[in-house]
Amino acid sequence: MKTVSEAFQNQDKAMRYLMKVQTQYPRYMRDQLKIISDSIKNVPPNLSTQALNECLKSRFYSGSEFKDVLSHLMRQQQSTKHTKMNIKQIGSGQSDYSSMKPEVRDLDPYLEVLEGTVRS
Repeated sequence: MKTVSEAFQNQDKAMRYLMKVQTQYPRYMRDQLKIISDSIKNVPPNLSTQALNECLKSRFYSGSEFKDVLSHLMRQQQSTKHTKMNIKQIGSGQSDYSSMKPEVRDLDPYLEVLEGTVRS
């Protein structure tokens, strides 16, 4: 438990959380620690701290719940990155095709066919 808690910014809070996980799952503590340690690898420390705080606040005391909260926070961070992109609108600026005009045909031949007045 000490090794996993050292991976967090606030080691005391992480240790308190892991103790609650151990109380909840004493028989499967090794599995819980593995899930938590695997989920925080290659994750920014601020996200793992946010996940820890959310789990403590919501009373989520298992490795899989911690992992789910962490992945939710990562998706939220990804979506905020994508929404901040500047999107060029189609109508803005001059296009290579803006000076082109489509060909316009007379509708009379089509109407004659539809009315049945033209015989082939």
